[in-house]
Amino acid sequence: MLIPNKAAISFNAATPNGKREHVETESNTVNTEVLSYSVLKEIYCDKAVLCVCEKANICVIVTNDSNAKLSCGYFAVPRPIGAEFVRGSVVVNGIAQPDLDPITGFALPDLNPDEAVGIEYALTACEPNTIVPHSATLHYTVYDGEKGNIEYSENTDTVLLNIIDRANNSCKQRCVYDCDRDCYCYRCRCRRDCCLCCRHCSDRLR
Repeated sequence: MLIPNKAAISFNAATPNGKREHVETESNTVNTEVLSYSVLKEIYCDKAVLCVCEKANICVIVTNDSNAKLSCGYFAVPRPIGAEFVRGSVVVNGIAQPDLDPITGFALPDLNPDEAVGIEYALTACEPNTIVPHSATLHYTVYDGEKGNIEYSENTDTVLLNIIDRANNSCKQRCVYDCDRDCYCYRCRCRRDCCLCCRHCSDRLR
């Protein structure tokens, strides 16, 4: 977003013959770019409502619509309360990055003007009857000819994950029991990447 700036100038002048004149004019225009509007940070979630142990896929797209190069990019998300990050689920620009963790954060490639980067990862719902707000933070540096490197830190919008509890026979949820056996259960809780049935477990699969 460019904001044009110019000054209105008025003054009184006296000519050599003693005549006085009032003069009004304008300065040249200087454009000031507001990076917080020019760097787009969009966040999407493929699900608004999740059951316990269900996964939601998050996608964040950062687009550099400014005239400046964004360098030293760094991406991070706060640890969600009521959900867990799925290990190995990070994808950057279509390439799987199983060792990256958005909660601890990771570096992003530099973005020239009109370039974009896409970050994808997954969260697993853990706590029933919970609304989990989720957003991401982008850090980057822009070089200014007069001030040198300037660091920016900006947040995306917030998406809400509504976690419900499937607690009836007509809506049983499949999860992993002890990480090696399948079962159907009425209620489960999540530990990192694995869902552990904790109560009312029945109907084991063979």
